[in-house]
Order: sequence, then C-alpha cells, then structure tokens
Amino acid sequence: GIAVGMATNIPPHNLSEVVDALGYMIDTGEDAEFGEVYARLPGPDFPTGGIILGHDGIIDAYRTGRGKIIVRGKTHVEETKKGKASVIITEIPYMVNKTSLIENIVQCAQNKTIDGIADIRDESDRDGLRIVLEINRDGDADLVLRQIYKRTQLQSTFGVINLALVDGHPKELPVMEMLSIFLEHRRTVVRRRTQYRLDKALTRAHIVEGLVKALDMIDRVIAIIRAAQTVSDAKDGLMNELAFSDAQAQAILDMRLQRLTGLEREKLEAELASLFADIERYQTILANRPVLDSVIKEELFDLKKKFGDGRKTEIMSNYEAVSVEDLIPENDIVVLLSKDGYLKRKGLDEYAVQERGGKGRKGSLQEEDEASLMAVTNTHKDIYLFTSLGRVLAIRGHMIPETRTGKGRLISRIVSLDAGETVVSMYGRSLEGKEYVFFATKGGIAKRLALSEIVRLTRAGKRVLTLDEGDSIAQVRLTSGEDELLFMTRKGRGLRVSEGEFRPMGRTARGVRAMRLGAGDELISCEVVHSDKLAMLVSQLGVGKRTRFEEFPIHHRGSGGVKAMNLGKRTGQLMGSWAVAEEDEVMVATTHGRIIRVAASGIPILSRTAMGNITVRLDEGDSVADVSVISSDVLTEDE
Repeated sequence: GIAVGMATNIPPHNLSEVVDALGYMIDTGEDAEFGEVYARLPGPDFPTGGIILGHDGIIDAYRTGRGKIIVRGKTHVEETKKGKASVIITEIPYMVNKTSLIENIVQCAQNKTIDGIADIRDESDRDGLRIVLEINRDGDADLVLRQIYKRTQLQSTFGVINLALVDGHPKELPVMEMLSIFLEHRRTVVRRRTQYRLDKALTRAHIVEGLVKALDMIDRVIAIIRAAQTVSDAKDGLMNELAFSDAQAQAILDMRLQRLTGLEREKLEAELASLFADIERYQTILANRPVLDSVIKEELFDLKKKFGDGRKTEIMSNYEAVSVEDLIPENDIVVLLSKDGYLKRKGLDEYAVQERGGKGRKGSLQEEDEASLMAVTNTHKDIYLFTSLGRVLAIRGHMIPETRTGKGRLISRIVSLDAGETVVSMYGRSLEGKEYVFFATKGGIAKRLALSEIVRLTRAGKRVLTLDEGDSIAQVRLTSGEDELLFMTRKGRGLRVSEGEFRPMGRTARGVRAMRLGAGDELISCEVVHSDKLAMLVSQLGVGKRTRFEEFPIHHRGSGGVKAMNLGKRTGQLMGSWAVAEEDEVMVATTHGRIIRVAASGIPILSRTAMGNITVRLDEGDSVADVSVISSDVLTEDE
C-alpha cells in the first residue's frame, strides 16, 4: 500500500467557553457570526497556563483550520532585600518540559547567549511551579527576560492543525465548521438515545397496560390459569380468551401474588402514567428540531455547571515582539576605523575623563595598525559611513564587532564596498530634527542634499556625491537649511559662510566651490555654527584651543578665509574644528591607537590667531588621527 502521513494538532480549550460558543450557535443556527463565536471562545486554554501573544494566530486557526499561536511562560520580577533582582517563572508553555527548559537556560547562560544570570534554582513544590533566575547585581532583568524568550522554550509556537475525519475523509476545519459538525454529531447521538429510550418505554408501557388489565379481571385470569394443565396452556388461554399479547401474557404469569394488592395496583397505574408522559416527550424530541436542540443545550450547560472552571491561559492583545535589538543592551560606544580598514567598537564608559594633557588609554589596535577615523554613537542607532566614491552606507551600532584586544573586522566584510573604495568619514549622530546633509570635500567643494534622499539606507548604500578625480569627502554635517558653516583647511585657514549660499542639489550632483585653497592646502572640516557653543580646534600634535565663532567674519563662498590658528613645528598641521558646549566631552584618537577623553571645559578659550595649549600629550612619532565630540545630552542620559 501507499503510506500517507497526516498530522493533527488541536489545542485544548476551556470547557465553559466552548459551551458558551455552542449555546450561541444553537440559538442562532445558520445566522451565527464569526465575531460572536470568537467573543465567546477567544482562543485555546492550556492546562499549564501561560500567555498567548496576540490574536492573529488564533484568528488564522479559527478561520482556516491552521495557524501559529505564540505562547509565552508567565513570569515576574522580584527584588531581594539586598537589592538584587530575580526573574520568577511560574507557568511554562504547553508541552514544554520543565527540566529541559532549565537545562536550556543553563546552557545559554554558560555560552553567554544569555548574559546576566548569576544562579538558577528550581523551587517547584506541591503548590506549583517556581523557577528562580537570580540576576547579576549590574544586570538588567528585563533584558535577561527578553533574551530567555528569544533563546529558549519559555516562548514557543503551537502550530494548530484542526485536521479531522468528516464522513470518512480528512478535512481541516475552521472553528465554526468544527462546532457545527460537533452539534450535528450531538443531534445524532441524542436522537439515537431518545429513540432507544422511546422503544424501551413503549415496551414497558405495553407490559404495564397488560398487568393493569389483568388486575381489572383478576377472577377470570385466575380461573384460566387454574384450569390450564401447563404454563403453555395458561398462556394460550390468556391470549385467546382475554386478548392479551404474548409479552403481556408472559408478564402476567411471571407476576407475584403480592402485586394483587391495591397498593401495587396504584403503583402500576402511576408507572403507566409516567411512561405515557415519557413517550410523549421522546416523540416530541424526535419530531421537533428546536426541542432536540434545547435538550442538547441543557445538557451542555449542565456539564459547564458541573465541570467548568476559569481560564488558565491569558491572551495578551498588545505586546511587543522580541526583536534582535531587544536582546542587545543599549549602550553608548566608540567606533574606531583603522587605516588598514579594520572596524571595531568599545564601550564609551571604558574611557575615563582625563585632565587636559593626558596620554589616554590604548585603543587596542595592533601596533602596525594606525587609527584613522572615530565616531561616538549608540548600539541601537545607525552610524553613517561615507566613502571615497561618494556613497553613504548605514550600519547599526551593535552590528560592529566589539573587542578589547583584537583589531576588529575588515570593514569590507561588514558593508558592501567596491574595489579600491574606502571609508573616509563616519557620522554617528542622530538625523532627527534636521532637513539637509552637508558634504565638504578635501578639494574645497561643498554640497547640500535633502536628508530625505538618504533615509532607509542599507549596508549596500546610496550614491550621494559625484567626486572629482583625486578628491574625497572631508566632513559631513546635518543642517536645518538656515545655518552658518565654518570650513577649516589643513594649513589653518577658516571660512564662515551662510548655508543659503549652497542651493540643494540631487544625489549625483558634484557640488559647488566652498573655499578657495592655497597651494598644497586642503579642506579638512566643516562645522555648523552654534550661538551657544565654541569652535574647538585641534592640531596634528595635540595642541588645542576653543575660539568664539564671532571671531570668524562671514564671507561669501569661494573666499580664502582668515587665519584660524597659529601653526608651527610645535603644533603640526590642523586636524579640524568642532562645535563644543561647556558641558560636552571630547574623544581624541591617535595614530598609535590611544584614546583620550577630556572635558571640553578644560580646553582654554583663546583668540583666533593664538596657537593653543597641549590638549593631548603624545609619544614621539604619535599624532592625532581623529576627534569626536560627546554631546552633553548623551552624558546626561548615562547618568
């Protein structure tokens, strides 16, 4: 023969709710509506309790006969007197083995798939299930719980397959059809039962009628019996002379003499009346569909009254699905890109704030691998990468590899880069509240692009700028359309220009001349002017200062600018300018892989033509690679 494999997986439901739904369908018949049935039968009810997440899977199963229902164990968080948190599991999904679940959690904790669990105990007893997960003192109970839901069977899927044999054929049944078939089955059963009871009652009534008739003519009955030679003769005599049936004659012969008393006669007459009432009721049930249905409904509600109980499984209408990002702590990070193209991240809190002139902490790059770019962002935010070919790509902070001692991962293995294409700028700030993205190239070209052109970026990226041969992006900033911009060159020239002088352009446009450059000079930075901030300038050898933006007069684009910093052998070339508030902090990355974090308030405020003071103390041969500002908003959130 040919083997056919078919599976059915019908979840258990609450008896009281099923009875309510059946009662509604009996009352309404063909006019029954799905919504009304669903209101009375809202979903499966598992004996182990738990929580069903959402209604979509239930509705699919009820409408089509198939669906996926997400079931989550029931938990809560308790705090000890010492302030430590514990996650308490009191209910688990249906068909999930408690021992297997605990082993799964232990394994995930050991291999760090779930981080933050200090201890696991099974405190289940006769009063119910209780699994205790102690959380590390610095752990996040909510984060641990989300990880457990994602990584273990504490949240699982019950695949509903309402497959049943209908008239000998397999069929997947929607809930209303299933209930209708069950009701029709009950009608068949009750009809057969009623017919059986009717037949029994008719038979008994016939016998009792014969006994009552015999008592009415007891003298003649006794005479016939006394005159008969055999039992057979007596039976024939009763049938022939008094018109009793075979069954009645036999019952008369079997009757004891005590039945001849007046009391026994009354009992027989009462029994006969009761039998006639039953016969009439049975005949009414069989002849009348509404009466039949009322019997079924009454019996169903008797079952509900006797065995019904409350719902064990909760249905959560509004819930948040566990995403990958939910499993990752939201932390501020420092992203480092080496000149050899290795990308990595480290926690911002690993770098303590130092006094001006500090030497910083080793950034964990390989000795021969010099730092190139740095940005401060968040594990739950995008960092924007601008390439030498004029493209912009986006990558989530948590997707950048985290490492303390290694040099990270090749950026070409994280994002899609063409042959010879390199990342020349990184932007880690939020795009919210801005209208335009402003590009400045080393060749002195600038371009304003509507921010809407680069939304919904992927790691494949978009082209945002057409570059001249040999030119590359120097800096990227977000603007409102009404800002002022301060351009800086490698040789210490600064130009303050109104943003209105740069009209918005399309993604493939080249841009326009922003600043006239001297021989051997290049544009290195572009910063938005803020009335409540100062311009911080940092040189190649770690000399820095803060200067008021007002000291830079506004000129038209294409001008050569004014002197921004007194440069010399002690300073090296200028690395750029950044807008800083008094409460901000500054991260400086050096080519030898050191990271220095200093308070912006510790950098002196000097005139535009001044040289500046040592901001970062460097080893011989080391130099500043990149600078990033940590906004006071980020610092406030961390506190």
